[in-house]
Amino acid sequence: MTNRSVVMSHAECGTLIAAVPFMLRFVPTASLIIVGFTGTSPCRATFTMRVDLPAPSDNSAALGVLRDAISRQELDAVAVIVVGGDHHDAADDDLPHRALVRGCAAIAEDLGLSLMSPLWVAAIEAYQAWFSYAEPGRFGTVPEPRTSAVGLDSVVVGEVTYDNRDHFTAQLSPDPAGDLRRRAQIIQHLPHIVVDDAAAIVRDALDHVTEPDFSINDELVARIGHGLTHPRVRDIAVSFIVTGAAGASELLWSLLTRATPRPHVTYPATLLAITAYLRGDGVLAGVALDLALDADPSNVLAALIRTGLQHGVAPQKIEQLLSSAAEEKAA
Repeated sequence: MTNRSVVMSHAECGTLIAAVPFMLRFVPTASLIIVGFTGTSPCRATFTMRVDLPAPSDNSAALGVLRDAISRQELDAVAVIVVGGDHHDAADDDLPHRALVRGCAAIAEDLGLSLMSPLWVAAIEAYQAWFSYAEPGRFGTVPEPRTSAVGLDSVVVGEVTYDNRDHFTAQLSPDPAGDLRRRAQIIQHLPHIVVDDAAAIVRDALDHVTEPDFSINDELVARIGHGLTHPRVRDIAVSFIVTGAAGASELLWSLLTRATPRPHVTYPATLLAITAYLRGDGVLAGVALDLALDADPSNVLAALIRTGLQHGVAPQKIEQLLSSAAEEKAA
């Protein structure tokens, strides 16, 4: 799920399909995509959700997840795009996953949302043909995604769009095993945590992480990883995310997610997930949460954020909850 904002016209089916990789930050395959819109002529795409194409027997479960997420958004219209699935010819009545699309249409109707013509495309790449489920005989081609308006905007702001989800996930691949073992040994010999000192180390790293000469070293990784095992230090780190510079937070927690050994990586990964979630990047948040919960399945904060992400809770609501919790604990 992402909550990134893109302006476009309802009628631009091919352009909408070409924009999906830039809204998700990777090129999806075998996917059901829901794009939510506010406003009209032009409208603004403010919500994007991707799920794996389910087996027909699992349609009900997938539709339940989608309905829950969509119902929590403030939308005027939704678009449904199926990517992949078997389609042996160009006959409109042979489009795959038609029952799933009907279920999505029923959700839109039930929630009082306008439904753009549901679309099928074999793959999101230049000159692929797309077909309409609702309008027999309506079809077109996908423009070159990289030179589309949304694609060019992503380049301008420095965002990277990956070829697939595996490549997207690889951006958080851990540092070499030898480096991680060395840092784990340092953590084992660190003294008892002093909350103010540990919080000051985090604050200092956030203040300097965007500077050209900033570097992650073993001592810094160990001290922050160790400090975050204290719940009060974690609370303070969350408050820095809510009140500080988002770019600095995402950069620091990305670096530390790669650099911190297990199980301590669970906390930098959780903080990265929160930062990404609040920015509307649900895909990055989901990848970070996978890492956090894999390192420590008992991580309560990660589990709570995962629940919010799965149920489509808006980033603004998560930010309000985190801000209120931080104020209560500081009182």
